[in-house]
Amino acid sequence: MDAKKKKALSRILAWIILVAVVVAICLTFPRTPWWCYLDVFFAFMMAFCNLLSVYMDRLPGISRQLGVCSLVFLVLMIVALIGEYIALN
Repeated sequence: MDAKKKKALSRILAWIILVAVVVAICLTFPRTPWWCYLDVFFAFMMAFCNLLSVYMDRLPGISRQLGVCSLVFLVLMIVALIGEYIALN
């Protein structure tokens, strides 16, 4: 697989992930406590940083930083999901 196809596939997958997160936010909207939105906020920020990282591939320093931010938001989303599970059960 050459570099152009790999970049195109990465961009398509990043858009699919972002759209999936937005759909998940819309489907889970009627949550009662405000802190129940932390996991979907972190999921959105993870997908958005990943999308920006893919599109800023010509600036490797910025792209790498956005990739790290995406991973940090992934870890925070997992922590928020665990905290939400513990708090609601």
